[in-house]
Amino acid sequence: MSLLTMVQQVTRRIGIAAPSAVAGNTDEQIIQVLALANEEGEELAERHTWQSMTKEVTFITGGDANTITAVTKANPAVVTSNGHGYSTGDQVDIADVEGMTQLNGLRFTITRVNANTFSLDDTDSSSYGTYSTGGKARLVQASQGTISSIITAGDFDASAVRITNETMWNRTQRRPVFGPLTARAYQGLQASPVSGPFDQYRFMGNLLLFNPVPTGFETVAFEYISNHWCESSGGTTQDSWLADADIGRISEKIMAMGIIWRWKQAKGLAYAEDYNKYERRVADAVAREATKPILDLAGGLAEYRPGLFVPQGNWDIS
Repeated sequence: MSLLTMVQQVTRRIGIAAPSAVAGNTDEQIIQVLALANEEGEELAERHTWQSMTKEVTFITGGDANTITAVTKANPAVVTSNGHGYSTGDQVDIADVEGMTQLNGLRFTITRVNANTFSLDDTDSSSYGTYSTGGKARLVQASQGTISSIITAGDFDASAVRITNETMWNRTQRRPVFGPLTARAYQGLQASPVSGPFDQYRFMGNLLLFNPVPTGFETVAFEYISNHWCESSGGTTQDSWLADADIGRISEKIMAMGIIWRWKQAKGLAYAEDYNKYERRVADAVAREATKPILDLAGGLAEYRPGLFVPQGNWDIS
């Protein structure tokens, strides 16, 4: 069912002429129905974590990756990275260097030499392998970036981003990132002289903050709920109806029922029965959507837990 066929169905049920087109229609009745269709889509999308609108995003921990183009064999080692933006005393993680592989996977405190170079404090690279190519440096920092820099699809409301709880995992370390932290818990950790072994997160000021400061170059993933509840005929997701061929990412039958009671309410007509039918249909859709976990009072199967991964084979245990 497209926007056009949905509106045609609605207009026939409320007793007004069915249009041959909706987008761009100048008839006041159809303009109102379209406005109600957008209102219905927005509000229905907010009511549930619809699986059709659930998405996964991954990001790499640490600051923006700066490309390394040279490293000297000296004491201290001097790294060339054009426009690095670092200051003396910053810490960076380094990875993917070829040749001077001794630098990979390590964290260094740096001294800024100029806009394009910095030295690695207390690092004598004289005996290291000769740098050949490649390498990235990432600033060590609690902030993993703004929400919009992580969720690059732009299909969310920055003031009310809907992250699915307990889905944030560090895939490099194969363990969960705990959170979200409350304001009190986060400030308590900030004031503590020690930090725990496991990553925890908090959103504040549209930034994703980690405690403790994570190792750079690790992959973290989580799920969120998109606010794009419809899409074009070509599959481009949207947060409003734009063309007659657009289709809903949530049941158009439910949307049609929502438009009908909203239209009757706007016209001052009795709408209670239509509203009740709509609410029952929404509740039924929520209950039936996707699969549901089995509740077992005896405990049931344990969920995935971090642990040791031992490949199949024969092992000497003597």
